[in-house]
Formats: sequence, structure tokens, C-alpha cells
Amino acid sequence: MWKQKSQVQWLKEGEKNSKLFHKAMLNHRQHNRIFSLKDSQGNKVLQQEEMEKLLVDYFRGILTEPNISMEEEIARVCQHIPKKVTKEQNTALLRVITKEEVEEVVNRMVENKALGPDGFTIEFYQAAWSFMSNDLVDLVEESRCSKHMYLGLNATFLALVPKTGHSDEPQDSDQYLYVM
Repeated sequence: MWKQKSQVQWLKEGEKNSKLFHKAMLNHRQHNRIFSLKDSQGNKVLQQEEMEKLLVDYFRGILTEPNISMEEEIARVCQHIPKKVTKEQNTALLRVITKEEVEEVVNRMVENKALGPDGFTIEFYQAAWSFMSNDLVDLVEESRCSKHMYLGLNATFLALVPKTGHSDEPQDSDQYLYVM
């Protein structure tokens, strides 16, 4: 353990596994050690197991959301957010998706493009429409109703492609094209 610590920290700076290193590590360990804690009543806790429990309980209390209704607070905040969607638009967005709508979208999509990481192009979906359409419509409608989109439907590959100029000068490292 000492050798690993010395190699990582000190050998980079030219030091060896020396007495100086051992004293520095012991001092560091002693300085960072917690000998006692105080509980919520102000009592001093000295036992390791009690300190562990106290710390776990403390951070659990900080990181646990209280089990109270937030409806009133959400309504208070929402009243300050301007409404951009009219009632008619909202009704249109909430209605059931039809097979004709999905077919229209599939037929309008750009050709020779893969829709996702699976590599199937839009031509595949257009050719398979006769036996696949009901499953696609069900998938779209289920996503709308559950307000949850399957991760695979929204997946994409992101690649950084360096820009290349016509000159022999080196390019800036932050000049990349984002390709999806």
C-alpha cells in the first residue's frame, strides 16, 4: 500500500519511498481522522459503529424527500408560467393517434436515412407498412398515453468529426462537427 501511494503521488515528483513520505502519510491520515461526532442532542459519540450510524442517518435525512403533497406549491409556481398552448391545441394534442397520421408521417420522411441505431431506413418501414403498421401505431399511442418514450425510440449515435481546412495549419481542438 505504501509503495503504491508513493509511486502515484511522489515518484511523479522524483521522490522515493522514504521516511519523509511515511511521516507525511501518517500525518495526513492522523489529520483526516474523525475521533468523535455530536448527535442531534449534543451528546459526544466516540464508537466507530455509532459514528457510522449517525453519519448514515444524517445523510439519509438530507437526501430523502419529505413525503408531503407538493400540489399546492406546483400550482403556485405554474400560475406564473405563461400558457403558450390554447385549449383547442391541447385537445388536439391529447386525442388518439390514428393510423392515417402515422402513415402520413412515415411517407413524408426523408429517404435513405436510418431512423435510429438499428440501421433500418425509412424505406424499410414503408415497405413493411402492410404488416407492421398496427404495431407502430400501438407503440406511438402507448408512448403518448403513458407519457413515457422507450429509450430505444429516442436513441441516436453522436460522433465528433474534426473539421478539416484546406491549409496545412493545425485546426483548433474545439472545431468539430456534431453528426447525429
